[in-house]
Amino acid sequence: MKYRIISCLLVIFISSCATQEEIERRELLKKLNKEMQGQQKIVKGLLLATQRIERSLGTVSGKIEENEYQETISLEATVNEIKQQIARIEELQTISSGKIAKNQEDLEKLAKLSNEQKSYTAKVLKELKSINSEVDIEKASSKISLKNAIKLYQHKKYDVALSQFQEILNNPKTYKLKSSEKPRVYHNIGIIYFIQKDYQNSQVYLSKLFTEFPDSGLNSSGLYHLGLSFKHLKNKEMMSQTFNLLKEKFPKSRYTKKAQKLL
Repeated sequence: MKYRIISCLLVIFISSCATQEEIERRELLKKLNKEMQGQQKIVKGLLLATQRIERSLGTVSGKIEENEYQETISLEATVNEIKQQIARIEELQTISSGKIAKNQEDLEKLAKLSNEQKSYTAKVLKELKSINSEVDIEKASSKISLKNAIKLYQHKKYDVALSQFQEILNNPKTYKLKSSEKPRVYHNIGIIYFIQKDYQNSQVYLSKLFTEFPDSGLNSSGLYHLGLSFKHLKNKEMMSQTFNLLKEKFPKSRYTKKAQKLL
């Protein structure tokens, strides 16, 4: 009796355990089923999204292809228009080059003719000037005056100029020689004697120029030619003294630079 009771309890316990395991298994299956359904929904949503993206990409791709086609047509039209413009420009350049060459040829002819006319005009003017100069010199030679003496000096008519300068210097009142004009007379007489290689008389007048009018600007030329006259007379000591005096009085004069080369 005792063993029968134990057996019954074991059967009840085992039945009870099997039932509990079945319950847990069912619960697990339900849970897995729910999870699978959730995943299926997610997958379905992803598929729908993918389809929408593909449709969008197809639309965009179509628009891009269409735009590229339109841009290609527009670019070809622009290129053709530019080629036409270049052709027109080249045509105009060809025409212009011909006109420019013709104009250049005409200008060269005009320039040549103009130069010939200028040359002829210059020649005529030179002859007229020479005639006028001869007339002026003839008039200057016929009448003594400081103005005429200077004009004769400038035209290298030294003999007549010297004669007039000396006459004016000897008769200052008669020819109304001003004190301010006297340095010019001394200078020109001294230079004329120097040119004529009469160095002693040249020294007389150039020395008077410096001693009587030490502040005159004509002493720049006067001292230089005075020093040269000493050089021609073989008096190197006096030449050096004169040139040093020239440098002291007129350091920036062109005559000073010339004199320094001779020292």
